[in-house]
Amino acid sequence: MRSAYGRPYAALMEYRIDILKATVSSDAGVLALQSRALEFAMALATHGGRLSARALGELIYADVDDLARLRVTAFRLREQAPGLLVRAHNGTYVLHERTAIDFLEIETALREARSHLPRDGGARLLDHLSRLADPHARHATHRWSWFEGIEARIASYRADICAIFLRNTLPMELALDALASARMVLANDRCDEGAYALGVRALMALDRRAEATRLCRTYEEMIRAEICAEPSPDIRTLLEAAG
Repeated sequence: MRSAYGRPYAALMEYRIDILKATVSSDAGVLALQSRALEFAMALATHGGRLSARALGELIYADVDDLARLRVTAFRLREQAPGLLVRAHNGTYVLHERTAIDFLEIETALREARSHLPRDGGARLLDHLSRLADPHARHATHRWSWFEGIEARIASYRADICAIFLRNTLPMELALDALASARMVLANDRCDEGAYALGVRALMALDRRAEATRLCRTYEEMIRAEICAEPSPDIRTLLEAAG
């Protein structure tokens, strides 16, 4: 039996969409998708794997009525990634249900860590944080005006992960990784309070209290100079603890 795309069902690939890298991969590796086909897949992945043709047309082409070009893009995606895109039903495009999406993995990890750190002590969360930290890894998205809203979601994920570590004791064995992740975030966003707080917690776990105090002071001076603001109560509490 063959699929709608002409391949035997058993031969259909399993796919992974990494929004943070702007890549689509199969068992054979990263696919060299045509630019619009890649944007099509990313738009679906960032919107729960399902969007109407009109919504996709508005995102990608800024024209809800330009459905002819959208159908051409969908055809190219099906050709380049057979089985990734389920045939549209009632004007809706859907990713195959077995497609792995990094945002869904991050959201699952955050849900599991709401009440306490997972069994790995948060190692997977730190891995997610490191990947969330680097906007240059997803350079292809810079051409997509609609992705600005997704960047806000990425910043929210970063803040949620940092907050989890502030609510829980940071395992000593993860302190160096936490410090590295915090520095990665700050290298790209020097105003990220959660990353400063995580860095301070990591330094304190490593018994590097003088460095922790300096990092707190750096943050205080920076936000006063840059945005005329005061540190949050969380940062003040950390500063008192570090001192």
